[in-house]
Amino acid sequence: MRSSAIIAVIVLFSVLSASTIANPVELGYGTHQVSETIPMNDDAAFVIHMEAGDSLEVDLREVNGKHVDFYLTNLTAYVAYRASLSGVIEFDYLYYLAQGTRKDAVEAGYHYTLFFDNTLVVMIDNSPWTDGGASPSGSVSIEGSIIVHKNVWTAQNIIITVLVISVIIAFMVGVWLPRK
Repeated sequence: MRSSAIIAVIVLFSVLSASTIANPVELGYGTHQVSETIPMNDDAAFVIHMEAGDSLEVDLREVNGKHVDFYLTNLTAYVAYRASLSGVIEFDYLYYLAQGTRKDAVEAGYHYTLFFDNTLVVMIDNSPWTDGGASPSGSVSIEGSIIVHKNVWTAQNIIITVLVISVIIAFMVGVWLPRK
């Protein structure tokens, strides 16, 4: 329910925009193959709802060697960026995570682990609106993968693992003790 409302807000800002920005794609856990053609002055965004300990593995490249900007940001910053492009608000900076961002590049590859629950956005920008970014020269073709790994070491899984190991140890002690 929460994710639908967030996507609805993003779609609203996209509709208000004068450009033909595509709607963001929501990704879940697992491996997602990416094959997108992004027109000039446009972007592609992948929204990922993640929990603490989850990790994100991104391997994307522009297949024709054209330079684009690869950003890793959160949903709030992305919505503010989209709203500023449409003129709804004035926000002259895209806040992003340095670890997952590659400006004026042909590829981006990284592994990022979350320390707290957050909704991240992997954005490929083919527009001239960000400082220090690539200057678009036409459509770009992006290929690669985005892999979202679920954290298996939750408190519940740790407790279950400790209990199973304790039962095994107790069983082994019970088997070996009567012999001696």
